[in-house]
Amino acid sequence: STLAQKAGSANVLAGVFADPSSQRVYPNGDLAAAILGWVNAEGKGGGGIEQMLEKQLAGKNGKIRYAQSG
Repeated sequence: STLAQKAGSANVLAGVFADPSSQRVYPNGDLAAAILGWVNAEGKGGGGIEQMLEKQLAGKNGKIRYAQSG
């Protein structure tokens, strides 16, 4: 069980929530969309650079843990 899960169930850290998801972000909206491509409903590159570099852009499953005292 992760710290976030323990905190959530124990209601220890008010306002801290776990979000087990990821998404690709396009800061400039549809600028250069024809070149960059898009992500389909399955979350995979559907065209352009997104499709060509799907393997590198997809990321890996894993987790990051943060600890803070005080």
